[in-house]
Amino acid sequence: MIKVLLLGSTGSIGSQTLKILENNPDFKVVGLACKSSIDLVMRQAYQFSCKNVACVEGRAYRCDGATNFYCGAKALEEITRDTDFDVLINAVVGIAGFQPTLIALQRGKKVALANKETLVTGGRFVNNYIEKFGGSLVPIDSEHSALMQAVSIGDKKYIDSLIITASGGAMRDYPLDKLSSVTVDEVLAHPNWEMGGKITVDCSTMVNKAFEVIEAHYLFGLPYDKISAVIHRESIIHGMATFSDGTTSAILGIPNMELPIALALYHPNRPQKCLEKLDFSSLGKLSFDKISNERYPLYYLIKDAVAKNDSYNVVINALDECAVEAFLCNKIPYDGIYKIIRQGIDSFSPTNLKTPQDVLELDKETRLRFVNDFIVG
Repeated sequence: MIKVLLLGSTGSIGSQTLKILENNPDFKVVGLACKSSIDLVMRQAYQFSCKNVACVEGRAYRCDGATNFYCGAKALEEITRDTDFDVLINAVVGIAGFQPTLIALQRGKKVALANKETLVTGGRFVNNYIEKFGGSLVPIDSEHSALMQAVSIGDKKYIDSLIITASGGAMRDYPLDKLSSVTVDEVLAHPNWEMGGKITVDCSTMVNKAFEVIEAHYLFGLPYDKISAVIHRESIIHGMATFSDGTTSAILGIPNMELPIALALYHPNRPQKCLEKLDFSSLGKLSFDKISNERYPLYYLIKDAVAKNDSYNVVINALDECAVEAFLCNKIPYDGIYKIIRQGIDSFSPTNLKTPQDVLELDKETRLRFVNDFIVG
């Protein structure tokens, strides 16, 4: 039986993960963690007879169902360090997922990663930890899960390039001259997926695809100029790998996160049936379009910056988190997200990140600068 520690259990990925684990004799949930939904996480703990629970924004909580309860800013790190588990499922949103990933890898554990920020901000350190301590990392993102499968048909030396697909988000057909006035509700109305607010906004700006290019760079070891994204409205193809002989392998399936989650849990084996099979006779066309620089300028802006120095990764991630939160709270207009990230990149002088702590310090400095320069200033 595989012991699972799930961080971010009350979010979208976390909730779907628990559905897979429910009544599944292959796994046992030994730890659950959330940011603030303390009542929900305690109900989950009771349902799964889980003895280790963490809530970052919670206070000391007494409950017969939880032997160990962690609270406060270090709760995620503490539960990851103290709990006896085989696989960590990191479904936390934000840079808060970075340190728990490193702790799990330092313990030689398997990490099933749905936390983009871990690789976006500190991918170099993650790979160093895997090499040094012998842990492993399996992506849960549907795109990287697909790429992992697509590249498996040939030796790594034959991989020429990788292609990530993008739905285009809720703003893919919106008039360009009206983008500055779109509402939060309009941006959150994703045409293909139902996700959390942050990732849905990032889909609309294509920041998520720029971040996925960064993740793929660290996951598969290819240079940035060998990784790209295309608009694929149907979200049937999730990732493609092109080989040196000119052929391309593609992973197709209905848009559903159950399979990437199950693949990460069972890796290197495949799970039993998760999705309905595609009916190719009635599928219709599959379309592909170039990502428009006019509609999605952040995709190209971010790709250009991170190829120069990985300290840009940290700054851009922090600025995006702050800007998206400000937009969701109606503090800035939609086009303010681009303006903030652009201004942040232009004013930043790259630095040499020597340790994981440098990542966290730069992240903190950037957030303080965001408040001073963009909110107060």
